[in-house]
Amino acid sequence: MQSALSQHAERTESMKHTVNLQSFITTRLESNLFQNKGMAKKNDSSFSDVVKEVVEQQQSQTSEIEKNKKILFQLQNEVCEFEKQIGSVIAETKEIEKHIYQQESKIEETKLRCGSLEAQIKSLHAENVKLKFSIETAQEEFEEFRIRNNGYDQKIRIYKEGIAEAENKWPFMIELHLKKEEIKKLMTKKKELTHDLQNPEGNVIKEAQVQNKRCDAILKRLRCQVNKLQANRRQWQWNIQQMEQTAEELRRCIGMRD
Repeated sequence: MQSALSQHAERTESMKHTVNLQSFITTRLESNLFQNKGMAKKNDSSFSDVVKEVVEQQQSQTSEIEKNKKILFQLQNEVCEFEKQIGSVIAETKEIEKHIYQQESKIEETKLRCGSLEAQIKSLHAENVKLKFSIETAQEEFEEFRIRNNGYDQKIRIYKEGIAEAENKWPFMIELHLKKEEIKKLMTKKKELTHDLQNPEGNVIKEAQVQNKRCDAILKRLRCQVNKLQANRRQWQWNIQQMEQTAEELRRCIGMRD
């Protein structure tokens, strides 16, 4: 665009030079005519030479004027073309300025959006830090609760083992084990007597029958005792379960207080 402006300036200067040249030629012609008129009055003999010289000068000036007219016309055409180019450049410049304005608006909008996103990121980061701290606190509390719970489980296990050990030392449990051993022996003896029943001897059969009845009575009595002992054992087991439930409730209460 600067090159085009330089060319336009040069052409304008050329046009000014042409106009000045035309003015100079006109002035020279008028001066020559004036001088020719004076010389005609003084010397008629040289009039033809002056006329010839003037004609030659006029022809030369006419040729120069035509040449300058062509140059002027060419310059005018170039000026018109240059003005068209300037108009096109101005339109293109306006379009570029419009595009630049749109881009600046988009950039400003993007900056605002980036600022909003940065604020959201900062907020999320702060919330993330809080959540991380809360998670660490919850993990520490859970670890403490797990340690306490393991302690409670250890105490309950020791308590159960103590109950089982004490249960084995109770008199009725010792008696229950003895009765079970006695029942096993009687069952073995009953099988032997049943086998002896196959003996055809009558006394042996009678004795076996009597012995069998006696064994049945003993077994019945022992079964009653075993049932009673089992009922007592179930009662103790129920008591143990109640104690475990109570311990669990106490543990929950302790956890809620913590």
